[in-house]
Amino acid sequence: ERGVFRAIQKVYASFYNDNAVLERLRLDVNESEVGMALLVHPSFPDEKELANGVATLEKKGPTDNTILSLVTQLGAVSVTNPTDTSIPEEVTITVLPNGTVVPPSTKNIQSPSSLVPLGGTVMTWSKDYTDLAGLLIRVSDQYTQMSGKTAYTLDLEYKKVAPGDKTLPAGGLVIKQVRPVPEPNQT
Repeated sequence: ERGVFRAIQKVYASFYNDNAVLERLRLDVNESEVGMALLVHPSFPDEKELANGVATLEKKGPTDNTILSLVTQLGAVSVTNPTDTSIPEEVTITVLPNGTVVPPSTKNIQSPSSLVPLGGTVMTWSKDYTDLAGLLIRVSDQYTQMSGKTAYTLDLEYKKVAPGDKTLPAGGLVIKQVRPVPEPNQT
């Protein structure tokens, strides 16, 4: 419990680190108008992680297909900063404007993971990928409802965990974090 409180203190203290102060000065941000948020979510023991990944969901408008890019790694191996030379799997999935997931085929695999046997996939093909796409679309629908936006890009983190963990006893797929990707400054 003490470790959680230390982590929270460290995050809040980062508001006043040199880089944060300099960025606020550079961008002329009034400190009295700035808020701080903290995301706390359950952790999953490495031995329970069957897969982890990052999804990019690109929605260009209400009548356009949604494109999902899934970058997944086996177990708890980092997708973005692996400690070895492992390469994550990359899969692209299309979702029609009505929310129907186009069933993925092996041609959707842009790049295989270096940690699975040749011809294999990190998660169960194609069920896990279709199920994950469904979860991502549900999150996207909620984001549309909450924000009122119909065109955006979201960055999402997900995991597939084995049964038996107290956080997700039955195991399965879970979305851990969702972040909107900022639009490029047009000026």
